[in-house]
Amino acid sequence: AQEIELDENLKEKHIDFTDKWIMSRFQTAVKNFEESLDKLDVNGAAKILYSFIWSDFCDWYLELSKNRLYSDDKEVKSAVLYRSISLFEDMMKLLHPYMPFISEEIWQLLRARNDGESVSTSTFPLYDESLVDTEAEKEIEFVQSVITGIRNIRGEMNIPPSKELTVLLKTSSVSEHQEKYIKNLAKVDELTIDDNL
Repeated sequence: AQEIELDENLKEKHIDFTDKWIMSRFQTAVKNFEESLDKLDVNGAAKILYSFIWSDFCDWYLELSKNRLYSDDKEVKSAVLYRSISLFEDMMKLLHPYMPFISEEIWQLLRARNDGESVSTSTFPLYDESLVDTEAEKEIEFVQSVITGIRNIRGEMNIPPSKELTVLLKTSSVSEHQEKYIKNLAKVDELTIDDNL
């Protein structure tokens, strides 16, 4: 495997709508997590973390990031990887009260490149409204619904996931970057967009 240098100077570079979306979703998760804990709803707070980590981060963001992580551009790889690992570190901070030993072990493995500080003494993530991006969330919701729809049709018609498809999509518009993610994640060879289908 090729070694990728993590460069903090790239954290604000090569950001696309998927990065804006995951940061927005994380901010919402932090806010809801804090509100649940303020109400002493420990179980509700755990469900918020579970949903964000498994659904938003693992199911969607990592999948959406793969193309950029496998690109030939080392700077893009480094920027995406840096943001992913930084976000994963923040998730370990939130998870620490529920899974102290596991989150500390993962934190130390991630932080080995740094100072070795404990997750329990690190700065807890705080809600930052400026990172909430409703437009990016709407864009991803659309992409998710199209990809999920195509995958469901594949399953109902017993079409192998590896087979590339020709898809007709009835909608007014799809941006170029949305089309790229739909084609890649749903294994679409040709995508025709027409509101009058």
